[in-house]
Amino acid sequence: MERIPLWIDCDTGIDDALALLLATATPEAQLLGVSTVAGNCSLEDATANTLGVLALADANDIPVHAGASQPLAEPLHLAPSIHGTDGLGGLRPMLPALRRRATSLSAVEAVRRACHEHARHLVLVATGPLTNLALAVASDRALVEMVSRVVVMGGAVRVPGNVGPNAEFNIATDPEAARIVLTAGWPLTLVPLDVTMRVRMGAKDTATLRKQGPAAAFCADALAFYQEAYRPELGMRAAPMHDPLAVAVALDPRLVATEDLPLSVETRGEFTRGSVVVDRRPRTRQESVAIGPLTRICVAVDAHAARQRLLRSWGGLSAG
Repeated sequence: MERIPLWIDCDTGIDDALALLLATATPEAQLLGVSTVAGNCSLEDATANTLGVLALADANDIPVHAGASQPLAEPLHLAPSIHGTDGLGGLRPMLPALRRRATSLSAVEAVRRACHEHARHLVLVATGPLTNLALAVASDRALVEMVSRVVVMGGAVRVPGNVGPNAEFNIATDPEAARIVLTAGWPLTLVPLDVTMRVRMGAKDTATLRKQGPAAAFCADALAFYQEAYRPELGMRAAPMHDPLAVAVALDPRLVATEDLPLSVETRGEFTRGSVVVDRRPRTRQESVAIGPLTRICVAVDAHAARQRLLRSWGGLSAG
């Protein structure tokens, strides 16, 4: 079996943690490294959470590289109401005691090196604000030609945003970085709220995971906190799988249907800053200069298949 060289750039909150555990539990994924960024929680918490989650998955050989602690242009706004003050809903004590630290190599340099060392094979997955990737591609435009694919969890295309009328958290946290990354011209797939909100884990799923070992039990407890955070919005105990779906799509693009459309990010609007803007006009009617490059946008998902894939992977985790 040919394994997919994978790099995850994340702001490890609850769904990032679940995404990391999916990647480590998937045989066809070769997780080469993880870079962290501030977003759901501080950079320090995101890095500690990442190290702890990898230890839980018995994956201490995977290097972790700390990255940007602030967005490019504006102050950082965290998400404690969704992820708790530590990013993991207070569950960090469930993780193994940390026996290592992040490497001394910065996230930006680590991403650049991975792209060069695995030229035209590496799949980059971003599940947090895009600050690290923006700095990487701005410092080395050759990366655009070197990656196999970039998969970004972010944006709201045909559905409401979650931090504004049209804005989604990852993009809105650093719109300037998002514009750089989403318009860089590399082969990019956007996994927006349009599809991630359709893949949900409920109370029965958490009950099933609790019976399948310590690592799966951590997933269950993380999901339980997440479900409570989403209860006011959804009216039920269920949680959307934003970041895990992005990793699942990176590993199996057949889970989603996509559409290629020009795309950019609004950075100035009073009510639209951080919104993804898609040009749906017929190509024959578009202006000579499109708003951005054609981007593969996930517009539909096989929610049942995606959910089953996640549950199988988390259920098969062994405790480190």
